[in-house]
Amino acid sequence: MYLRTPTGNPAVRWFSESLNALLGIGRPSRLELQRLVLELMRMEWAASRNSAPPCGVCGVRTAGENPGDAPCTRCRNKRGIPGRTITLGEYETGFGRLVAQAKYSGWAAPFEVLGQALGVELLAIEMNDPRPPVLVPVPSPALRRWHRGNDHSVAIARGISAVTGWKVRCCLGRAWGAPQVGATRAARMRGGGGVRIRGWSARRSGIPAHVVLVDDVRTTGASLEKASRACRRGGAETVMAAVVAVRNGS
Repeated sequence: MYLRTPTGNPAVRWFSESLNALLGIGRPSRLELQRLVLELMRMEWAASRNSAPPCGVCGVRTAGENPGDAPCTRCRNKRGIPGRTITLGEYETGFGRLVAQAKYSGWAAPFEVLGQALGVELLAIEMNDPRPPVLVPVPSPALRRWHRGNDHSVAIARGISAVTGWKVRCCLGRAWGAPQVGATRAARMRGGGGVRIRGWSARRSGIPAHVVLVDDVRTTGASLEKASRACRRGGAETVMAAVVAVRNGS
């Protein structure tokens, strides 16, 4: 599966050409994937030095705003959403291409490598509680997981766990909803299916006190909001989000 990518961004063009070249002779090894991800992170960091800092809550760069650690206009009056979002970069760079390539071809290895990179970023955060957080993948409907051939959020969470040692707990379920690809922002905010606590044991014992929601991409943030509210209803004291990429302007 080869995806069209804009050629104006040197990082995107370099990443696309490298990935296409590797895919032309077979799927890259984990070492090759790690090198690609590290190089892309370096380019992302260099490009962001002259940009406005992202929102401290959702991670989105909003035109005309300079929130830094403060919430942006969209996040300021929302309740129950993740208190912080950790991300590797923006969807519009090579991260989006790699996520799409892996997601729709049943290829789990890139998600695990990206999860390891997220794990390093999460370990750099100062935690105010000695209790380690628990990684909770944002669920996809079962039929969609079967169709794609992998569970991307679980693969990312396992990559994070390999670095941090934090436990992965798949305690959320999701009802069927229309795919978000190609949908408008309003449709994305309405759709996506409901998120609930899954399983008798999870409902009985409750959600862990400190949760890190794990997903591949934050678009409108609707899925993360639903998952965060479900965790808070289940007893979570704090909720963070860790995503590979953030989509600006969605």
